[in-house]
Amino acid sequence: KKINLTVFVFFLITTANVITRGQRADDFNPNVTEQNSAARVSVIQTQPDGKILIGGNFTSVGGQTRSRLARVNADGTLDTTFADINLSNFVRSIAIQPDGKIIVGTLGTSTPAQTLNQIFRFNADGTLDTSFNPNVNRGVYTIALQADGKIIIGGFFTTVGGQARSNLARINADGTLDVSFTLTSDSAIVTDARQPDGKLLIGGVFSNIGGVARNRLARLNADGTLDMSFNSPAVYGSGIGVLDITTQPDGKILIGGYPSSDGSIKPLSRLNADGTPDTAFIQNVLSFNENFPTIPAVAVQSNGKILLGGQFQSPQPSLIRLNADGTTDIAFNPRPNSQNNPFSSVDVIVVQPNQKILVGGFFTSIGGASRNAFARLFSDSRSVPATGFDFDGDNKADISAFRPSNGGWYIYQSATLFQSGGGLRSVAFGIASDRLAPADYDGDFITDIAVFREGSLAYFYILQSRTNTFRAEAFGTTGDVPVPGDYDGDNKADVAVYRPGATAGAQSYFYYRPTATGVDFRQLAWGVAGDKPVVGDFDGDGKQDAAVFRPSNGTWYVLRSSDNQLQAVNFGISTDKLVAADYDGDNKTDFAVYRGGIWYLQRSQLGFTSVQFGVETDVPTPADYDGDGRTDIAVFRNGTWYLNRSSAGSIGGLYSVAGDKPIPNAFVQ
Repeated sequence: KKINLTVFVFFLITTANVITRGQRADDFNPNVTEQNSAARVSVIQTQPDGKILIGGNFTSVGGQTRSRLARVNADGTLDTTFADINLSNFVRSIAIQPDGKIIVGTLGTSTPAQTLNQIFRFNADGTLDTSFNPNVNRGVYTIALQADGKIIIGGFFTTVGGQARSNLARINADGTLDVSFTLTSDSAIVTDARQPDGKLLIGGVFSNIGGVARNRLARLNADGTLDMSFNSPAVYGSGIGVLDITTQPDGKILIGGYPSSDGSIKPLSRLNADGTPDTAFIQNVLSFNENFPTIPAVAVQSNGKILLGGQFQSPQPSLIRLNADGTTDIAFNPRPNSQNNPFSSVDVIVVQPNQKILVGGFFTSIGGASRNAFARLFSDSRSVPATGFDFDGDNKADISAFRPSNGGWYIYQSATLFQSGGGLRSVAFGIASDRLAPADYDGDFITDIAVFREGSLAYFYILQSRTNTFRAEAFGTTGDVPVPGDYDGDNKADVAVYRPGATAGAQSYFYYRPTATGVDFRQLAWGVAGDKPVVGDFDGDGKQDAAVFRPSNGTWYVLRSSDNQLQAVNFGISTDKLVAADYDGDNKTDFAVYRGGIWYLQRSQLGFTSVQFGVETDVPTPADYDGDGRTDIAVFRNGTWYLNRSSAGSIGGLYSVAGDKPIPNAFVQ
């Protein structure tokens, strides 16, 4: 039955309607928030009963007051049996004793009792154990339990129990200082990792331990003495400091931290068990494009793959996975994002026994779902789809235009657009007669600059973002329409064209070259002369579908890649502009048209709606500008952009000039 598009139906779309994309984040949602600033979870500890302790900077969990420390149940709901002790300073470290008591370190003096400085012990129910008072004068970053009940602490302090101790100390089970332990550090100790043999790795920004040169990384014997046999060269540590250490089942040691300013020391290294560098791994370690990325979180899965969290934007934002040899696993890309902030950060990663992944940090969405500061991810589900027209990898489409007069691409990168100095990037690429064909051809979840140039032998010209290299691929001919997309489901866009039938009613074809199988091309007979090709994944299986709109009867015809079946939907009239996209965030392209300033959307989850936004002569530019997983309504008008963002509200601005071609309009027919 044909839908009467003259009937205006309006729906109020709220954040409650956000639907998980990609199914990488599960339904675990503790909803961690902070009253005066953005929430941050920087430490996670799992208990034997499946409950989870979290610490960081927050004031509520699950809508209930919890200051800097909380416990959640295995399903993510708040454990209300664990008391709120109302800590006033950032929690940086947590350790669980065999008797169930919990030791917590903070970055500064914290209530509930000023005399209990920096380090506290709580009973299993969250009440304060007032008998335990080591009285540390500054921040405690690490807590390591020994088999004999003694506790090694590291941080940035100068006294413990009123006695001089520089950044490293050991306390007895009752909280008193162990005066027999005299090792100190010349600067902060930030992280530690216990090895199976009882030895303790420590990392930070120090250059000596107990007066013995140790650059950023050292190892203590089980009795707390310095292991003189372990001394990794500085070049294989991290530049300014080590932020995290984890060990692999084979005994190798992974180190995350800061790079050196000259780039000679990477933010990630792997050592052999004796501290010598694993040179094979280092040769394969990914290169970050930022000047100063950090990796404060490293974890290893049971299959040997390595999870890295931190503050970086490429090759993927904030959370990536490496294969066992150090190469990037591009199939894993949950894409953390922080709403209204150019950067997100993952500070801590814990792999649970069932291989689900607990993630804490500074973000408001991850795995395509709204999650504040703390989330759980599936380890083996497919990735969140790449955001179209996202040229900087922050999961947000960028305001961008092509200027035919000089062949220039002008991209306002959303990661820095509203920062001082702006975020304009300009690249000369193409000529006036080229057709725009931007897509993620190299699978790094960043849109590549690309054009299609017609000729008896047509070419796709691509500037690959992963390597910043030029690629020319002969494919198609004069009269073809570029329709690039991921037809084979390998997370890389395939070069593809739609070839209209030569005469009225003649068969049309989609041609694409799959990167996954290595064949020269595949052909799909779909559509007839006069149809308009549409780019989209209408069945949500991660593969682009062959799809056309037939103006003669206002019908969309989709060949679904998931089951090879026809889907026909009558929606629109011959003069409509086709603006198909995912407007409700369910990973499926929705049928949508633009007519005279009105957007008509038939959303796969939320149903029909219409929205007045724009005028008849505007150029529609639908894309996900705010990074919430839903396509935003937007138009381009003589150099001025108007965005109606689904989560961040409406904005407008003069970011281009009249005569420019808005790039997010590239596939609008």
